[in-house]
Amino acid sequence: CLTTPLQLSDLLTWRLIGIHRSSSSLSSTILLSVTRYSRYLALLDLDQKTLQSPTYSGSLLSQLADPHTGFRGGLTYLLHLES
Repeated sequence: CLTTPLQLSDLLTWRLIGIHRSSSSLSSTILLSVTRYSRYLALLDLDQKTLQSPTYSGSLLSQLADPHTGFRGGLTYLLHLES
């Protein structure tokens, strides 16, 4: 869990970062630092039930989610990719 503002170098070490939202000034500073790097990371907000992520511009997902490869409609899949 973050206790200091996020630095770009933190993304080299951590794949998943948890932030506890509170009314403290430190929490506000951390949330602002996350917003600053929004083009590099996806932010899943469980309180607001939203997902903000950078625009995907590759071709890998279309190959993985091709209906001819066995993915059936109506099912939910969680896909986690790392480069």
